[in-house]
Amino acid sequence: MQVSISNLQYADPTSTLINMTVSIDGGEAMPFTYSPSDTEAATVAIKALLAGGSYTIAAYAQPAAQINASIDAYCAQRLTSGFADTGAGGTGKTWQCDPVSQGKWTAIGASAGLALVMQASPAPTFTMIAADNSTATLSASDAFALINARMLPWVSETILYARTLKNEVLAGSPPSNIYAGWP
Repeated sequence: MQVSISNLQYADPTSTLINMTVSIDGGEAMPFTYSPSDTEAATVAIKALLAGGSYTIAAYAQPAAQINASIDAYCAQRLTSGFADTGAGGTGKTWQCDPVSQGKWTAIGASAGLALVMQASPAPTFTMIAADNSTATLSASDAFALINARMLPWVSETILYARTLKNEVLAGSPPSNIYAGWP
């Protein structure tokens, strides 16, 4: 049996499995994952080639789908943990921004904006529940500023930063640290 191998790359972070392209007896090249514990004839022949040849095995590269899943999970975690409104003029509270909360904040922000535009009288107030379950009662202008000028822009920046990281992964240049640089 004549076996030829090419395109070797470790398939796991422990450098045990090796992905490669294999051709047997001059046949069509096919993908193959080598495991040193396998005793099939082709694997034994590949083991002999690896032991007797000078093959360069490329380092393990985490699959793009796994990296992007990690980015999505971290983005969701950040949104759920919430927006810390601690800047000048802020409420000093953290506001959860998971998808359900985003819908609620959007509704309150729109209602506050409408009250401001219509110059509603008496002016409505909006009682909101922070991440620590405390409440804050805000005027229409304060609620509008919190939600539309600070919170939702942060949500957008967070989601777009995740998209930027995932685009880097898909372009073949994954970031060295997916946990750094977030808004």
